[in-house]
Amino acid sequence: LPRAVVASIAEPLTAGVQTGSVVKGAKTFALTWDGALGLVSQNAKERTVFYKQVANVLGVIDDPATGEMIANRLGGMLAENPQLNQKMSRYFVRTGLVTLTNAQRRSSMRVMLQYLAEISAEYQDANTSDKSKKRIQNILQDYGIHSFHRDQFTKWMAESRNNQFKMPNIEEIQENAGQLSDMGKLLATAVGRMVDETIQNPKLIDRPLYAEHPLGRLVYGIQSFLRAYTRNVLIGSGKKIVREYQDNGFISGTTMTAIQMLPNFL
Repeated sequence: LPRAVVASIAEPLTAGVQTGSVVKGAKTFALTWDGALGLVSQNAKERTVFYKQVANVLGVIDDPATGEMIANRLGGMLAENPQLNQKMSRYFVRTGLVTLTNAQRRSSMRVMLQYLAEISAEYQDANTSDKSKKRIQNILQDYGIHSFHRDQFTKWMAESRNNQFKMPNIEEIQENAGQLSDMGKLLATAVGRMVDETIQNPKLIDRPLYAEHPLGRLVYGIQSFLRAYTRNVLIGSGKKIVREYQDNGFISGTTMTAIQMLPNFL
């Protein structure tokens, strides 16, 4: 497990593939360590507290008491044995995997919120070309924002850039009774998918059938993480490139290939 902590340090750079921006990949990596500034800066402390609240509301981060996402990344669901479950959870916390993964997912969430606000503002801009709007429509479709919600959602996100943290306030995401608002549900879906594709959270689809068996967990181990990365990043990039070729031709498709592939080599 300590090796897994070291191996996952560079994982936030995957955001560069999802957004087509090497800069955003580097920013996601840098923001992973932003919480440490809270020890010396009051503004950083307030910022960290705010984004922790947002991450909890949107369901982006893991419960430090269980470490279930970590268990998924390292070979399957938590064991049914309560005592073993408790030992595993403590081990995840002590090795730093829970802390690191939650910090990475929060940093990814911050960059993806900014990315959604940027493409939403571009979509709402009357000067944006039809080709660019089609590209944005495809991106939003990939992350669960369908045509019947697109205009309302992009307007809401574009206007949120004027807020303190350049994103919707928590009061706009969560209603007084505690449930998510209509726009909050869409935002949680979109950001959740984007973060899961950056900081992998393997699902059942990423594990072979026999990986659910106790013996299979030992055999397959960390392969669920690798399979999730292959599905979300490598295969996902390939699908985006094919779609770009079909929609906009050879030149645009070749540009998309460079955008999708370059961050993988950095």
